[in-house]
Amino acid sequence: MENNREIIIVSACLVGAPVRYDGQTKKNNDVLRLLDYYDVIPVCPETDGGLKTPRAPSELNEERRAINIKGSDVTDFYNRGISLTLEIVKRFNVKLAVLKDRSPSCGVKKIHNGKFDGGVINGNGLLAEALLKAGVTVISENEVPNLLSSLNR
Repeated sequence: MENNREIIIVSACLVGAPVRYDGQTKKNNDVLRLLDYYDVIPVCPETDGGLKTPRAPSELNEERRAINIKGSDVTDFYNRGISLTLEIVKRFNVKLAVLKDRSPSCGVKKIHNGKFDGGVINGNGLLAEALLKAGVTVISENEVPNLLSSLNR
């Protein structure tokens, strides 16, 4: 990592890591452009917490528990990964996180509705919520073009 560059957290799937439940990536070229401005630490609370890839998809229920499509509660795995991410935040004084939209862990302002029907509701994923409580600015990958515009001024 370069000495004077700010360190940010980014959802690992957005930088090309195949960590999504289906083993795919959601590589985002705008997010990759952030590497020109920041040192990036990729995180995935689901796999960092011990879940395998591929795995059954999960969504948050009304009690904010991560339940997979088979009915298993996998919240403890998420919480382990979130704890590791919060340690990174403290160690490196992270102030910004760029997270994957609609994810039960990383979703920013919008998440799946918990019914596995493709529906989306207002709300944050578990990691996004924890980072906000820790004072980290959290944006989704959809907000990165605006961030890049502000950096290029």
